[in-house]
Amino acid sequence: LQWIFGAHQSFNYEFQHYKYYMYVDREAYMGIVVPGFLAFTVGVIMVKSNLDIREVNRQMLKFVEDNPRAPLVLVSIGFMAPIVMRFSPQALAFVFFLLGSLKFIGAALWLFKPGTTNKWLVTAGILLFTLLSSIQAGMFHDLLLWLALLFSFVVLQTKMSIPRRIAFIAAGFLLAFLIQSVKAEFRARLWEGLLADQSPVEVFIDLIN
Repeated sequence: LQWIFGAHQSFNYEFQHYKYYMYVDREAYMGIVVPGFLAFTVGVIMVKSNLDIREVNRQMLKFVEDNPRAPLVLVSIGFMAPIVMRFSPQALAFVFFLLGSLKFIGAALWLFKPGTTNKWLVTAGILLFTLLSSIQAGMFHDLLLWLALLFSFVVLQTKMSIPRRIAFIAAGFLLAFLIQSVKAEFRARLWEGLLADQSPVEVFIDLIN
């Protein structure tokens, strides 16, 4: 749905970034994405999966038990990749951008480490780092996408009750709504250099308030 509603919002922005803008008009984009999304949804509904979520849980636990250092390695690569990307050739920049996502996969695996007392702190630290990075860049796609994915792993690992799931989902929608409500003005100030003496984080908080 983000491919539809996110694009709809982008088409309505008065401010257009020199790089991050819609490269085709609304009719051309929606004429492909909407039918494609509907076809994909119908296909997912019609094709029944034999995947057992409990088996996924067991396989994740087994993988972490057999490879206890894997979560730390993936998190480390994920944090180092964006730094290396700044000094890499343009042709390799996207590769390091993708490698940066490994920190989220490492965080998800960390949740399955038996006897690990700091796994929630590690996951929270990664999400806080992503939030600050998103605010600095004015781009919130990674934050919302990986929040949703990590939440699914938290539900799987903790066997969270239905009311708590609903509460967290509602909080997620509230976060997305708050970001969406200030994103256009925040990007305009950030990308046009109108922050004055404030940091991007301070400006973002002021707009939220």
